[in-house]
Amino acid sequence: MRRVVVLGLWQCAAALNVGSAVFSKLLARKGVATPVLQMTLVFGTLAIVFSGKLFSQRRNKRPSQVNRLWFLLCGLIELQANASAVKAYQFTSIVSVQLLDCVSIPVVLVISVFCFKTRFNRLHYFGIAISVIGMLALIFTDTFYNRANVEAALKGHAWKGDLLAVTSGILFALSNSILEYLVKRYQGTDIVDEYLSGLGLVGACLGLIQAAVIGEFDIAQKAIEQDLLFFLGVMLAFVFTITAFYTLGAHIIRFSSALS
Repeated sequence: MRRVVVLGLWQCAAALNVGSAVFSKLLARKGVATPVLQMTLVFGTLAIVFSGKLFSQRRNKRPSQVNRLWFLLCGLIELQANASAVKAYQFTSIVSVQLLDCVSIPVVLVISVFCFKTRFNRLHYFGIAISVIGMLALIFTDTFYNRANVEAALKGHAWKGDLLAVTSGILFALSNSILEYLVKRYQGTDIVDEYLSGLGLVGACLGLIQAAVIGEFDIAQKAIEQDLLFFLGVMLAFVFTITAFYTLGAHIIRFSSALS
């Protein structure tokens, strides 16, 4: 029964992830290339929500005493992972990005085997092999036949989107594995809320700096001048879906694992 519940919750998380992909694609079609700024807003929201929650509950729960360097590392990884995923929608289709992002599954399996000493049966490895073959076939198709996206086909850049999606999946796998490690080590504490709070604070700070350096604030300002309601509406929808995805995903990992 527990597996069914976990599976159902992951399906809800997947739906939120797809929703964020749709909103990212809408921005990309309008020429709004602000992946870092988008994630900065998400991390800022996480920081406000979960820092406030921890502050209000500080007398009732025992802190984890986790090394804050873990949050710095995860913030850096998550910022680049999400920025790569959002950037990928500028070059290829939603389907390609969502499928290739699943490269995180074999990466998490490898990490679980060597770091957590987890054992898997042959069926697991067979499934992973099939998924890897499928991802390689998709990259080959996008690169040589350009079926993923008409605009990318004209420009010949679909492979860039595929590469960004794969990079994003690998980084997500690393971050999820770190979260699983922290959850197992600091059981009995409020580690998930601390993680989301720390992740939000670090990600927001790093994102503000990076967005300013690469000029995404100027791009956002032009988008606002062209169509204020569209930009704000889609951006708010993106922030909501990804924030909900992070919140739900982190708590699911707490009760299962990064490979679930």
